[in-house]
Amino acid sequence: MEEPIRIGIVGSRFAAQFHYTAYQRVTGIDVEVVGVTSLTKEHREDFARKRGIKAFDSLEEMLPEVDVIDVCTPGYAHEEVSIASLEAGKHREPKSGMLAASDVVSVLYAAYISAERKGTEVKIPLDSSL
Repeated sequence: MEEPIRIGIVGSRFAAQFHYTAYQRVTGIDVEVVGVTSLTKEHREDFARKRGIKAFDSLEEMLPEVDVIDVCTPGYAHEEVSIASLEAGKHREPKSGMLAASDVVSVLYAAYISAERKGTEVKIPLDSSL
């Protein structure tokens, strides 16, 4: 059986709640939200406790434990998290701005990772119409 796609969520507020719920609804692909990290200890620990996942103290601590980083922070924080994730060789969930609901993006990206693991070449356009 294929190993689950291990997901780490960065951010623990509004967007993270929706993304976590979306991952729980994924069918046909084994995904596991491993944990969450955010700047506010109280928020990340509360988010993790309510969902039975690990609260990581930092992105650097979480990176070795996951395959995919889902950035659920305010836009100004995306660049730093994205660069650190990519430099660590992790996939970073693509965002589509306001063009698609976050749960749709999450499900599609999980399917992309699964296909890639099976050797399927998947091309994603590098424009804002993702």
